[in-house]
Amino acid sequence: MTSPILTLEGVGVTFGGLKALSDVNLEVHPGQVVGLIGPNGAGKTTLFNVISGFVTPQSGTMSWEGEKIRFPKPDQLIKRGIARTLQGVGLFSDLTCVENVMVDLAKSKPSDLAFPLLKRVSLARALVIEPKLLLLDEPAGGLGAEDLRWLVEIIKSLSCAVLLVEHHMDVVM
Repeated sequence: MTSPILTLEGVGVTFGGLKALSDVNLEVHPGQVVGLIGPNGAGKTTLFNVISGFVTPQSGTMSWEGEKIRFPKPDQLIKRGIARTLQGVGLFSDLTCVENVMVDLAKSKPSDLAFPLLKRVSLARALVIEPKLLLLDEPAGGLGAEDLRWLVEIIKSLSCAVLLVEHHMDVVM
């Protein structure tokens, strides 16, 4: 197997007295799809927030493409080739869809679209940078069977590494 694109070692996050993450180790290799599963409150989204710079851990290290780096700030993600979707859709409601992703649905505003289309726009926005690592936080949430099949096919077709948090086992498997 190739060298990991992302390595986390000994990552720990505490909020007040609550241990959200304790001694987490993770490797993600180029082209690999890794699913994180677990009950609500298990720390899956917190781990994504660490990787994407929204939470700074109290312990641990992160390596990107074999080089130890400081945990990134959110604005540094694109430079490293890391893209992320959120549990919701994370779109800027005052912008048109073209302003959100520079692709399809150019004249529509997010408020005009059904939720499954919002999910597609959110995913397109993440993919437009051609990421090396794509973080998908519950991408199947709120999708019907047809949109779920579409999502699985998209994930299978990606050449980048994918780390996803999901409750739908069809997507993880």
